[in-house]
Amino acid sequence: MSLQQIVLKGRDVLFMLIMVLFSSMLFGCNQNEDSTNDTSTTNYTETTNEIVIPNVPVKDGYVETVLGPISTKDLGMTLMHEHIIWDWYGADESRNIDYSPNDVVEIILPYLEALKEAGCKTLVEGSPKGAGRDIEVLKLAAERSGLNIITNTGLWNGGYGVTVPNDIKDKTVDEIVEKWVKEYTDGIEGTGVKPGFIKITLPDRGEISDENLKYFRAAVKVSNQTGLPIQCHSLRAIKVKEMMYIIEEENLPYNQFIWIHADYEKNIDKIIEMAEEGIWIELDALGRARDLDWHVEALKRLIEEDLIDHVLISQDAGSYNVGHYVHNVIPYDRIFVEFIPLCKNEGISEEIIYKIFIQNPAEVLGLEN
Repeated sequence: MSLQQIVLKGRDVLFMLIMVLFSSMLFGCNQNEDSTNDTSTTNYTETTNEIVIPNVPVKDGYVETVLGPISTKDLGMTLMHEHIIWDWYGADESRNIDYSPNDVVEIILPYLEALKEAGCKTLVEGSPKGAGRDIEVLKLAAERSGLNIITNTGLWNGGYGVTVPNDIKDKTVDEIVEKWVKEYTDGIEGTGVKPGFIKITLPDRGEISDENLKYFRAAVKVSNQTGLPIQCHSLRAIKVKEMMYIIEEENLPYNQFIWIHADYEKNIDKIIEMAEEGIWIELDALGRARDLDWHVEALKRLIEEDLIDHVLISQDAGSYNVGHYVHNVIPYDRIFVEFIPLCKNEGISEEIIYKIFIQNPAEVLGLEN
């Protein structure tokens, strides 16, 4: 083994230790690692390994996937925030890392196949440009797995700027809006593939910078122009609350805004307070949690507060890590094999499960025909 390989393997081990420590501090680490005003609906019957619910209304509309637009009634059971490929090197370095779409899919495909076998039909892939978005990879994964896969426009600025593409950093709000809207109208980087949502980030620590304010306002403007929902990364309710004034200034409907990673807040009262504002609340640390008791209890509280119309659930699982020897993929099927059975044992109805994993995703992702 060469010195370079030894260094790379050592870096991978260190990286995994850091990720385990981070997850443990917030949740413990799994060792396996208002609704829209459109009242038109389609009656839809979904059959999975876990649930059979006939004749439940689903919002009419369409959703952009990496293989083209599909009807909302074809979304089925949907995971709203997962990762197939991720790149910690950042926007400047990822192009220099040698990997092929086949490399990625060979590693990830067994996990995607297990997810489909468990009953899932759609996976929303959360890696934006600069942090691993690779349309060729996602198209191949969709073709070989049979899953609907949805990609995004926007960015993730949690890497202290390294994941922000160079063609964005020095642009004005309006210039960024133009670029992101163009990805929606014309397709991403000549592929013809269109995004199904907008990804944006608020910092995990410290103050919200001017750069973050710029990117956030651009995302809100793009959402207004396209109808695409925003998935906003934030580990704390207070950060989301600080940004509500931009949503109000730009007159963005609250039901086009998703607070992802809301469960890292861990304070269900604060989560409920934000849901009562009318935004979507996404609990998506299930892939990394040591156990799922907190999530089941949190869901029961949200049901008691009559806020189920604002709830999305996913796992933040995966993925292929660009440039790493160790990938340590978190399986995608934990919700189906563990969380849904736990919910049913706690008396949570199949109608509620259907609402969270089929009807709510169709509601937030669906665009008007």
